[in-house]
Amino acid sequence: MEADGEETSILQERQASRVLQLRERSANASNSDVIKSIHILSMGREGSCFFLDIFKASNPDKDYPVIFEPLNGIVEGSGTLHQSLTGGSHVKCLYDCQTCSPGDVREDSLEALQEYCSQPQKQLLFMKTTRIIDSQVLVDVPLEQLMQTRFVVLFRDPRGVWASTKPMTSWAIHSISHICNALMLKAFSLPDLVAQVGGDRVHPVFFEEWALDTKHEATNLADLMGADERQRQLMEAFAAEAQRNFNISWLEKLDAEEVQEIESNPQCRAYMERMGYPMGQPQDASDASFYAAFREQHAAHPEMLFGNLSEEQSELLQEMRQNNALLQQAVPVQLAFEALRHCSDCD
Repeated sequence: MEADGEETSILQERQASRVLQLRERSANASNSDVIKSIHILSMGREGSCFFLDIFKASNPDKDYPVIFEPLNGIVEGSGTLHQSLTGGSHVKCLYDCQTCSPGDVREDSLEALQEYCSQPQKQLLFMKTTRIIDSQVLVDVPLEQLMQTRFVVLFRDPRGVWASTKPMTSWAIHSISHICNALMLKAFSLPDLVAQVGGDRVHPVFFEEWALDTKHEATNLADLMGADERQRQLMEAFAAEAQRNFNISWLEKLDAEEVQEIESNPQCRAYMERMGYPMGQPQDASDASFYAAFREQHAAHPEMLFGNLSEEQSELLQEMRQNNALLQQAVPVQLAFEALRHCSDCD
């Protein structure tokens, strides 16, 4: 996607600062700070497949194992919001195949994990999940394994997520309410992950930022994974080829009632306020300046996503987790039905 003038200048300054931060972190890392895996965390329709493809472009020989949606078919829909359905043995298995039991992950993911375990010192493991939403479940993983992972956490304007999901009527996440819950839970639980591994190992990415310059984001990802120069060039070339013109798709795909429903939803509103997403509508779908203040806010306060929640935000998060636990106990039939519905393998 393209931008010009002042918008481009702001974006380039933020990108240059981020690249410098990532390279300084890499230079300051101790020899024991080995990177063994990359985990892309998304709730869906935020670009996770594209990010996985950028990482895969670093390795044209295809000798890195890839774990693609390991919980697909195991948990779907509102079940992805439940700690007990996505944490425990499920998440432990992703980080240590020796702990895996049948049903923890899908069969093809188990095979890839076993391949990784056979030669872990020579391979980097790539994981992409859209069904691990609450980062608190990662506390079930031994700290040493978490510290050897780099996390890419994707975010997007909920209006954009719904516009992308809306045509997929058979998907288990086809619900404005679910999208609002998932986005808020992912954002509000991010401090839990940062508290475990530190901000150096967590790379939050916003759709409305990386889509303006995919090549620069590929540079960030290359630095995050400790890529060599050849890998960096391959990643940047792949991402640059995928560049598209800027377009706020939800403006044309959603009607006024849908936008109002999203902006008035308590969970979406809380998410948008913490992320800094603007309310209202841009003048047209190509209006890159609509998100200018949003980008400036993140450039000025890159740590804002890692900070403690406000009292009101903490109460919302606690209430959601309690409701999710009660739902799991009260309506297992509903969760089983959602697991049978087709859901996104890619976004």
